[in-house]
Amino acid sequence: MFAYIIVYSVLVISCGFDTTKIALNKKINILLGLVCLFTLFRGLRWEVGTDWEQYLNIFLYSEWSNIFSLKRELDDIMEPGYIVLNVLVKTFGGGYTSFLLLTNFVILYSYFRLVVKCRDYPIYSFASILLSVGFFPVRQNLSVAILLFSYQYIQNRKFISFLLVVLLAASIHYFALIFLFMYVLSDKRITLKMSCCILLGCIIFSSLLSCFKWDFYALMSFFPSSVYEKLGIYLNAENDRGRPILELILILIFYFISYFYVKKQENSNAHLYRIYRIFLNATLVMYCLRFLFQDFGDLGRLSDFFSIVGSILLVHSIIYCINNYNTKVDNLFKIAPYFIIVLFFVYRFTRLTSYVPHLMFPYKNLFDLFL
Repeated sequence: MFAYIIVYSVLVISCGFDTTKIALNKKINILLGLVCLFTLFRGLRWEVGTDWEQYLNIFLYSEWSNIFSLKRELDDIMEPGYIVLNVLVKTFGGGYTSFLLLTNFVILYSYFRLVVKCRDYPIYSFASILLSVGFFPVRQNLSVAILLFSYQYIQNRKFISFLLVVLLAASIHYFALIFLFMYVLSDKRITLKMSCCILLGCIIFSSLLSCFKWDFYALMSFFPSSVYEKLGIYLNAENDRGRPILELILILIFYFISYFYVKKQENSNAHLYRIYRIFLNATLVMYCLRFLFQDFGDLGRLSDFFSIVGSILLVHSIIYCINNYNTKVDNLFKIAPYFIIVLFFVYRFTRLTSYVPHLMFPYKNLFDLFL
C-alpha cells in the first residue's frame, strides 16, 4: 500500500500547480512527468493486478498464426487487434514488461492529450481520470483510450475518421462498437427535464430488466459468435461493487452539477461549450448504462467506454462551483477549494481500492524477481 500512497500523493500534490498563475506550458511539463511516473508504476509491475495470469499467458502464446483463434482461460476468442499488438512487441524482441510499458504509455498519453485539449484545469482533470479507472489497465482501458481520439472527429463531424478510430478500438475490445452511438447523439441539446426522465426511467426499467437477464441474452444472438460468447461471460460474472441507493443519489448529484456547469459555459466560450456538451451527453449515456445493467454482472462495464470525459467534466464543475463560492468568503476560508477537491479525490481513491484489493496489494514490480 505504501507504494500507492507515495505515487498518488505526488499526483495530488501536483494539482497545487494547476492555478491561473502558472502558464500552460509549465503545466504540460508537469503532466508529462506524471505520464512517465505512472507509465513506470503501471508498466514495471509483476504478478499483481486483475487478470494478471490471463494476460501474461495471452502474451506468451500470441503468434502470427493464431491472431484470429487464440483463446484465453474463459474460453472465448480474443480480439485480433489485441493479439497483433502482443505479437508485434514479441517480433521486435520485447518481453511482457515492454508490452506493459508501451500500452500504459499509450493510455496515459491519450489522457494527457485530452486534458490539454480542454485547457481548463488539466492537472486536476488528469488526476481525476487516474483516480477513476483501475490501477493496472486491461484491454478495455486500452480500447477506451483509443476512443478518446475520436471526440475531435465527433466535434468536427468527420464520420469516416470517427468510424476508423472506433473500429480500431473494437479490434482491442469488441464492445467498443457501442460507442458508434455517440456520433448520432453527438452534441444534441438534452434538457434537464429530459435528462431526469431518462435517468429515472433507466433506474425503474433496470429492476424489470434484471428479471429477464437471460431472455435479454437470447435476444442478442444476432451478434457475431465471438461477441455473443463474451456477452454470456459478462452476464455470468459477479459484480462485487453493486449500486446501493446512496451511490445512485450521489451519481445523480454529480450529473446535475455537470449539467449546470455546461449550461453556464454557453455564453462564455463557444468552442469549449460544444465539446463540453458532447462530454455531458457521453456522461448521460454512462450513467444510463450503469443504472440499466447494475445487476448484469460485468456487462455494466459498458459504461466505462463513456466514463473518462465524465471525470473531466465533473472535476471542472466542482472546481468552478468552489471558486465562485470562494470569492464571497473571507481569506480564512481560501483553503476550501483544495480541501474539498482532496476529499473528492479520497472518495475516488477509496472506491477504486475497494474493488478486488487482494489482487492489487501488495504492489510487486519486476525488480522483486531478482531479490
